[in-house]
Amino acid sequence: MARYEWDQTHAGINRLKAAVAPTRSNVITHTMYSRLDSRAAIVTFMEHHVFAVWDFMSLLKSLQRSLTCVEVPWVPTGPTSSRRLINDIVLVEESDELGGGFISHFELYLQGMRQAGADTAIIESFIDLIRTGTPVLGALAAVPAPAPAAEFVRTTWGFIQTMPLHCQAAAFAFGREDLIPEMFQQVVAVNEDLGTFDVFVDY
Repeated sequence: MARYEWDQTHAGINRLKAAVAPTRSNVITHTMYSRLDSRAAIVTFMEHHVFAVWDFMSLLKSLQRSLTCVEVPWVPTGPTSSRRLINDIVLVEESDELGGGFISHFELYLQGMRQAGADTAIIESFIDLIRTGTPVLGALAAVPAPAPAAEFVRTTWGFIQTMPLHCQAAAFAFGREDLIPEMFQQVVAVNEDLGTFDVFVDY
């Protein structure tokens, strides 16, 4: 699958990376990931983590809304390099190329859950409520979402609703996107033995 790239450097970003490095290390070396050593453990993880996959997309679209023009009539908005970066990310996350077609990473995750035998009913009910106009926090309260997942979504939604752009960007870049690849190496190893997580590994 295609991935987006940003080959620029910035002294301020390098300082931020150094500042968050200890916390980042704590996250990617958390004992939870070493416990993803069986189908049951990974399925439970997926049923929680799918909510973070959804709110990741909402955080991304919030950034796109702030960094580009998504209104009609259109007018040039924001720095051109920021527009390009966020639109490249949206292209991949919302409509990645897979198997001769296109799919969002959220929908790909749901496919991975189904392949693994994970329950998608709760997250699908949540999405249905949002699609029909229920506010996010109301939809979250209306479905039996796992408590840690619900807390995570409420935190992210607070960023989206109340935090300035640079805080949302920091949460996205340092708290989400940069951590994901290293967190799932354990799943790759389990899949080599069981073969029931091929779609999840693609994700």
